[in-house]
Amino acid sequence: MSCPMPAGRRSERTAGFSLLETIVAVALLAVLTLSTLLTLIPISRQTRLNRELEVATYAVSDTLEKIHATPFNDLLTLYPAGQSIPIDDLPSGQIVIAYVDPTTDPLVMNVALSWESDEVGSMTRNFTTVRTE
Repeated sequence: MSCPMPAGRRSERTAGFSLLETIVAVALLAVLTLSTLLTLIPISRQTRLNRELEVATYAVSDTLEKIHATPFNDLLTLYPAGQSIPIDDLPSGQIVIAYVDPTTDPLVMNVALSWESDEVGSMTRNFTTVRTE
């Protein structure tokens, strides 16, 4: 005849976790961790790319504002054709100024922005602005 177990005590068969339960728990944790990482990697990549685009947009906007604030007669002197303006916050970032015809009024300026993105490679944006006397 077996004695009933006192309250609060467990038998040796039910104490702790079995090896199978431990393996299943570790596998579930691994799957959850992997799925979380696979979700965060593209989000992190997109965040870095958005930061680059923000810096690029600010740099070209600042340059265009300076061009529009420059007196018309000083444009060709201060911004000669082919001038490269470096962008320190972007890898290999630069803005290059070009003119359709520097002898005409209105003066059509092409502003080319380029940089090397770690995420997508070579990036280029082109802008055109017109100045008149």
